[in-house]
Amino acid sequence: MQKDLVDFLLDELRPRPGMYLTAYNFSYLNIYLTGVDITCCQLNKSGEYLERFSGENGFLHWSWRKYDLGHPSARLYHYLEFANGNEKEALDLFFEDLELFHSETKR
Repeated sequence: MQKDLVDFLLDELRPRPGMYLTAYNFSYLNIYLTGVDITCCQLNKSGEYLERFSGENGFLHWSWRKYDLGHPSARLYHYLEFANGNEKEALDLFFEDLELFHSETKR
């Protein structure tokens, strides 16, 4: 089975964030994910690669439902709010939730 963005974030980026992000920083992850979105859109790969992350039943929607956020326009910034602006804690919380989502929705 081909890896998707959720697999990549957990298996590749999380253990070695310095290879992909300037620092272990939530805002840098958000910038990185914007680049992934744009690239996938340009290459017509959005559906297959992004579905489990940003699709209708993907992680973003799962996260919004978990925290009863409705459909916020700021995608993931609730993690930064929950961590009181602490970039490292926000990124840790994001990965904890992504791991939980992954275990609940194994393909």
